[in-house]
Amino acid sequence: MNISMHLHDCEQNAKKCATASMIADWERRNGQVKTIPPQRRDPDTRVDLAINARSFETGKKADGRHNERSAARLTIPVVKPDHDHPITNIMLNHAFRKLKVTKANVAKMMNRSQSYISNVCNGKAEASDETRRVMLACIWKLSEMKE
Repeated sequence: MNISMHLHDCEQNAKKCATASMIADWERRNGQVKTIPPQRRDPDTRVDLAINARSFETGKKADGRHNERSAARLTIPVVKPDHDHPITNIMLNHAFRKLKVTKANVAKMMNRSQSYISNVCNGKAEASDETRRVMLACIWKLSEMKE
């Protein structure tokens, strides 16, 4: 062990001692803190990796593209822009995925940047419900052009 590592360890020990003394001081004034003992998990409670029949047959790992949840998600219909409830990010992302439209094409159609469209879908940029409806309408138009 070199000197710099030793000094680093001494500094860390000093910080731990300072924290321990602050806790002891607080307990002297306010009473002892009751903590919950750490909980041990049984090995039986761990979630095993679910390998579905399709991925097992093809020899692929059960990842996001080959599991039942993704397959089930793609059976859900895409909402239309005239949907009476507010359009959410989940609905937009589902429409992009299911209708196989790229965000770059929607950005070109709306005269916006691709990063803006991506940020709206990820919830990083604020967008009104009307803007989301326009995006959804563009997604539908582009999907119909493909067919």
